[in-house]
Amino acid sequence: MSITKRAMQLTGLLLLGILIIACQVYPPNEQAQDTPIEETPAPTPDLKAAKIVINEINTQNGHESGKDFIELYNNKADDITMDDGKWFITDKDTDPNTDQSILQAISGSIPSEDYFVIICDSEAQGDGLALVSFNLGSEEGVYLYYQNDDLTYALIDSISWTEHQASGGLVPDGSTTWKFPINPSAGASNDDSEPSPAPTPDSGAAELFINEINTLSGHSRGYDFIELYNITLSDLTLTAGKWYITDNDADPNTDATILQAISGTILAGDYYVLVCDTDMEPDGVASVNFSLGAEEGLYLYYQNDDLTYALIDSVTWTEHQASGGLVPDGSSNWYYPITPSAGASNNGSEPTPAPTPDAAAANIVINEVNTQDGHPLGYDFIELYNNEATSLTLSLGNWYITDSSSDPNTDSSILEPISGEISSAGYFVILCKGGTGADATVSFGLRSDDGVYLYYQNNDNTYSLIDSVTWTEHQISGGLVPDGSTNWIYPRIVTAGAAN
Repeated sequence: MSITKRAMQLTGLLLLGILIIACQVYPPNEQAQDTPIEETPAPTPDLKAAKIVINEINTQNGHESGKDFIELYNNKADDITMDDGKWFITDKDTDPNTDQSILQAISGSIPSEDYFVIICDSEAQGDGLALVSFNLGSEEGVYLYYQNDDLTYALIDSISWTEHQASGGLVPDGSTTWKFPINPSAGASNDDSEPSPAPTPDSGAAELFINEINTLSGHSRGYDFIELYNITLSDLTLTAGKWYITDNDADPNTDATILQAISGTILAGDYYVLVCDTDMEPDGVASVNFSLGAEEGLYLYYQNDDLTYALIDSVTWTEHQASGGLVPDGSSNWYYPITPSAGASNNGSEPTPAPTPDAAAANIVINEVNTQDGHPLGYDFIELYNNEATSLTLSLGNWYITDSSSDPNTDSSILEPISGEISSAGYFVILCKGGTGADATVSFGLRSDDGVYLYYQNNDNTYSLIDSVTWTEHQISGGLVPDGSTNWIYPRIVTAGAAN
């Protein structure tokens, strides 16, 4: 055998051996698989972060101060000091390692097997109490974090819920068994006995219904309104100090300050209209000093002889109502929307449709808002964008803007005129709070829970809504990305008069 042939045989045997080894190391169908990339694990707390748990929450002003509350519990045998700058809490389910602005610091000491109560107060007021500036809603959560020495935030405990809780908590304290509902017990041991039943009205409390509500200034005087209806065959006197109404879903047996007294007479089968006016201005009209929002409710109470408050009727809604009401009057059938009929019979007909703009009203959109003085001149601002292929003149007397959700076809005093030129694919910047130096100015500022509404006045003098945007918290800036689209993004970089 030649050397060349022998070498070729050896080479073949070597390759066969390599192939056999490869098949053993990489079984069929597994050779090309990539090694899975594991996600970065969530930070774990340093050892000094003690076993603190969220022990109780209350979303219905159940604290003696009349506020929502969160209660922590120390499960350890040692007292714990929550050092300032190390312990944080939030109602946001965002990762604070990505956005630490969601966190609110808490500090103080918790003795062994004891409690630490945090008052939820969006106005951040309260003497001698641990406070956070958020309230607890009907569908929300609470998240407790500890900042490690490496500056990462470790989640210590959390709880979420899907409806308002008179109170929910761990039973027994510090355990893993969460119960809804329990009796509110801020700073004391939880027990799982059912909360006391709601009071029932005395026999003297007549059968009275919330019959209609309007959240868009639908009353003839330009206000939101509430209409009650007496379904009985007898006239009813709403005795002062016995009948109350509120837009707050808290329990008045815990906090009676939420109530507003109403009084008067309702004839049999007749109506009683309350005008909602935060300034209490209308003369000769029964009124309350709150307005009705886009996501809210109404609660009608009667005070019994034992001084408890019994709920007579209630209604809730999740968006502004031109009017909603019972059809027929006093029934259990609630219709949205209906034609406004304050003090008159409800009917299930659809309200008159909103006016459509004349052809002259071009495709203008609200492109950006800023509620925190984000313009270089130091003001809140609104930016419009022209989606048309040609420039547009915003004629004085045709174009208006407002931060009021009311209907200007009922009350045009809410509107502020704007005028000027917008080039094709160009911007028009409006400064708020009377600021000057941009394309236009308005007198109002933009609040944390607000909206902006752009209107065009047609040739028949009706006002057509061209565009609107609402928000529920302050915006460094929010806007359409790309410009003129329908994709609104919060938050984003401030770009007044330039591309988002």
